Amino acid sequence: MKRGFDTIAFAYDRLTRIVFGKAIAKSQLHFLKRLEKCKDILVLGGGTGWWMNEFLQTNSGARITFIDASQKMIGIAASRLKSKNRVEFIHGTHNNIPHKKYDAVVLFYFLDLFSNEELPEVIITIRSRIKIQGLWLVSDFVNHRPWHDTLLKIMYRFFKLVAGLSTQSLPEWQVHMRNQGLTQAEHITFYKGFIYSSVYHQPE
Repeated sequence: MKRGFDTIAFAYDRLTRIVFGKAIAKSQLHFLKRLEKCKDILVLGGGTGWWMNEFLQTNSGARITFIDASQKMIGIAASRLKSKNRVEFIHGTHNNIPHKKYDAVVLFYFLDLFSNEELPEVIITIRSRIKIQGLWLVSDFVNHRPWHDTLLKIMYRFFKLVAGLSTQSLPEWQVHMRNQGLTQAEHITFYKGFIYSSVYHQPE
């Protein structure tokens, strides 16, 4: 990415609601309850982090490491946060994850930023920071129908224009997750099957 998501951070949540209604928000919230026993949680590509206040209020012992490549997204997330001492903000990518082990990782619309060639290394890097049997919460798009493909092409062209996104097609992220030994435990779909949310377990 050349310009990054700083250019649309101020309007990002509003844009997703215009296009997808409540589907994006529902996909992010649906499995958060699975993290109720997790203490150290890694969030990659956290965006505006709109869901964190309610989550931290419900999970009083949780701490979050929040990493995003957009400084403006981080600024929005930090400005909304009530429990500031329980979230560490890092301006960076998966290459900037602290050298510690986490109970869970949250990947909301993060894997779709990478190509099929890049994604295996990205997943391996994340795996090295998650505890055995740790949880992976993933929400992202899938390409199972002709209209999915059409909408994805429009979306990728838009983000290339406004954010300089170099990736121009959806990677086979589910295949790469399986290839790295991650086991899917649960899933649910939204927006007529275009949005896929799932829970994975870190392998031993």
